[in-house]
Amino acid sequence: MVHEHDLPFKPIPFPGYPVPFWFRYIKSIEKIINEFKLQPIPPKYLPKVYLEKNAKAAAMTVPIIFDPGIRGGNRGPHLHLGDNIYILEDKQWKVFSEDVVSQLQSKLKKANTIAVQDVMALDNTISGLSIQG
Repeated sequence: MVHEHDLPFKPIPFPGYPVPFWFRYIKSIEKIINEFKLQPIPPKYLPKVYLEKNAKAAAMTVPIIFDPGIRGGNRGPHLHLGDNIYILEDKQWKVFSEDVVSQLQSKLKKANTIAVQDVMALDNTISGLSIQG
């Protein structure tokens, strides 16, 4: 588990930002960014709510779909690392999500017993997945 105090940057706190996910998979995120030589979104394309919390990013210039009705606002495949957001193509997201799913499967295999409410939550989540080929 990666903790905030172990990170070489300060996480970006703004409403809806799903920080724990990005912390848990930071090594996978760094791997994908390096593997595909991804560049962060230029700040002029970021939503105002993001820029207000991240003045540093405002100095930089791939539009993103921002939907304030959902947690975080961006529905497309993307990653957060430090002050940056990286947009992924479908094949890049596939590589990243396969890595995350593999890690989740490994954690489930190591679990001796899972509480009833957790099994039900897992079932609800997995049953609602949109499976992409």
